[in-house]
Amino acid sequence: MTNSIQLELPLTNDSKETKEKTIVGIVWLQPYATSYCIGKNEHNIITATRTAKYTKRYWKHQFKFPKNTIITVYLYDLTECGDKWGYEYGGLVYDEETKKQMPFLEKLEVVV
Repeated sequence: MTNSIQLELPLTNDSKETKEKTIVGIVWLQPYATSYCIGKNEHNIITATRTAKYTKRYWKHQFKFPKNTIITVYLYDLTECGDKWGYEYGGLVYDEETKKQMPFLEKLEVVV
């Protein structure tokens, strides 16, 4: 007689669609000088770092960024938003179609 052990693996439901997390990082330098980057399924610090580096690269012709400049990045969750979204200088990020305000995640200070 041989004893065989069978392991039953739990069935995974691959038909579930997981909605990807969409985060936007926004930097307000002045009312006319803003930059943003969108991250999908990224950690908050990665999106904030990409936004800060893009801001420094894009605005270096108009602003002087000394070495080890601290740039403040505001992160908002756009997961429930459609493709169209907007933002205002006061920190309001909203869905263009429904005018619903998107939730604020956190404020990170990034050294670039």
